[in-house]
Amino acid sequence: MKKILLAIILVIALVSIACQSTPLAAKVQVKDTRTDPEQIKNSTLLFVVESIHETGVALGYGMGTVVQYQGGLFVVTHNHWGNILEDTNIVEIRDANNRMLQPIFTSKFKSLIVYQDAGTMVLRLPDGLSDKLTPASLYRETQLKPGEAVQVAHRRQPDRDRVEILDAVVVDISLSKDTTVYTLRSLDSQYLQPGDSGGGVWHNGQLVANTWTIITESTVVDADGNVDPARETLTDRSHAAIFPEGFK
Repeated sequence: MKKILLAIILVIALVSIACQSTPLAAKVQVKDTRTDPEQIKNSTLLFVVESIHETGVALGYGMGTVVQYQGGLFVVTHNHWGNILEDTNIVEIRDANNRMLQPIFTSKFKSLIVYQDAGTMVLRLPDGLSDKLTPASLYRETQLKPGEAVQVAHRRQPDRDRVEILDAVVVDISLSKDTTVYTLRSLDSQYLQPGDSGGGVWHNGQLVANTWTIITESTVVDADGNVDPARETLTDRSHAAIFPEGFK
């Protein structure tokens, strides 16, 4: 009789614990780190650089993100513009919907530079643009971990004329040319392409990095191990340069 009574008490106790724990478990939620696409677009710039030659006009493309930092407004972009930033070329600054905001000479563009390293260039926001954009805040906490989700601004396919957002995940964190980079893998079979460099990488409503390079695979290698650039194919992976800690 005592054993039966003890068993009944134990069952009642377990049921009571289960009933108490169920509401608490229901309150546990996974934190949503996605950023509103409109917030990203309202902070994103498109760059088109016109380089005039005897044989015609060559175009270079890039992207940037307007940020507010220590009371100032800046543009975060990539830093592999190369020779296209010659003084007499023209930089067309456009919004996420490809509307012209302001054309400037590249000499002016370069005068706005306040910081640059291998992966990142930071410029002062040109005058007259502050009321047309919504600045982002910078993610200055600990680095993201592999497996964490991010959103990446890129040029819409196939026309490449407007900004869209793709989802990606952090695969790895490493050093490239003394610059800390995230290796990202795009989801849903979406690939970044040339012209997406400088596009913002976002996490939980803040800018964490900018697209630096796209990882390609070679389909042809000669006997000496040399890769034919024309035979390289895009992959769903890319490197994003983390915003530099040394920027003051």
